Amino acid sequence: MKNRTKIDNEEKSTRLSREAKILLLVGGLFTTATSLSGTFVNVYLWRAKNDLSMIGVFNLFQFIFIPIAFYLAGRMTKARPASLCLRIGLLLHMAFFLLILASRGNAPTFVIPLGTLLGLAAGFYWSAYQILTYDLTSRMNRDTYNSILGIIFSASNIITPVASGYIISKMPQFSGYRLIFMISAAIYTAVWLISLMMTAKPLDRPVELFKCWRSAASVWRYTLLGHYFFGIRNGVLMFLVNLLILISGGNEFTIGKLAMAASIVSAISFSLLEKILKPKRRILLFTIGAVMMLVSVSFLVFDTNLFTLLAYGLLNALFAPFFQVPFDSATLNVIDKNVNQSRTEYIILKEFSLNAGRITGVLIFLTLTRQESPTLMRILLLTVGSIHLTLLLFRKKLDFDVDVTKNRVNIKNK
Repeated sequence: MKNRTKIDNEEKSTRLSREAKILLLVGGLFTTATSLSGTFVNVYLWRAKNDLSMIGVFNLFQFIFIPIAFYLAGRMTKARPASLCLRIGLLLHMAFFLLILASRGNAPTFVIPLGTLLGLAAGFYWSAYQILTYDLTSRMNRDTYNSILGIIFSASNIITPVASGYIISKMPQFSGYRLIFMISAAIYTAVWLISLMMTAKPLDRPVELFKCWRSAASVWRYTLLGHYFFGIRNGVLMFLVNLLILISGGNEFTIGKLAMAASIVSAISFSLLEKILKPKRRILLFTIGAVMMLVSVSFLVFDTNLFTLLAYGLLNALFAPFFQVPFDSATLNVIDKNVNQSRTEYIILKEFSLNAGRITGVLIFLTLTRQESPTLMRILLLTVGSIHLTLLLFRKKLDFDVDVTKNRVNIKNK
């Protein structure tokens, strides 16, 4: 009877709770607002002033202040609900777009405060979102949650970038940008209202990052190293690709169409993963994803035009989820197996590592772009596009939890 009860409880744990579904809705709407305008923030700055270094500085300050906000939000969640930090992040996102609207065509003059504000906004939001994700999911349903989240993210990215690109390209000067930024601010307001339905219990204890680092097992340190290397790739490609589309002769509508095509492929990939991703296959799919992500960047290394950018976008969209979903689950598995009250410290340390990698990538970008050499640009793309392969050297050190299915079978057999 006890074994039967244990099996029933385990099967129930694979289902998503009501609050987890609300969190998925919050994440989906947030992504809609972000993809509607966030896709074009760097493009807007480029249109205002054709300066790659200025774009790099904007992203550099954003990546510097994301981990700072994570730390501040982490301290807050010890005494207040994580949902409060989520709302602060949403309010800061609204403030960011209001500042852009107020600055009009002079936004490049304010790239440092703009980057700082967006970094704080992202840090507060994602700190709370990840803590809530940890609280509302378990090891048994985390793959399902991450896959569904990926489907929602991809679906929301299918329509919004191409719609934004069309509006921006058809309206005179910066009028389209201003309209899109106002719509995004309105969506963030709606998400803020929905977030009032979220609840979370605070933990009444201080944030102890150094203690958490010293006591962490080696598997967690390898996980942090993995996030650092992935951050180098992510920090550069997340803004450089759209700029390359403009430089190669495209416009905002071209960016939107390519983003839509990539999002459709990504949604298919996440849907496929939801069906085939099992604990025992995590390492295999993770490896396939890592290798194919390098193949996608190789198109840009040999030549940079609209065709190679399309090839990169589609191939990366297809295989990046193979890499990201198992790695995200492996990260949360480590947190799940440690003391519950340390989850905030683990999440903050993860963001420190990820953004340290992003900062490294942007600094490399700023150094090489000063030379204005096509050869150095190819070296940059090859370097940041292959650096994540370093994770394959210690993939067996990561906690992919490949034995969880075997454990479930043993329980049922008993």
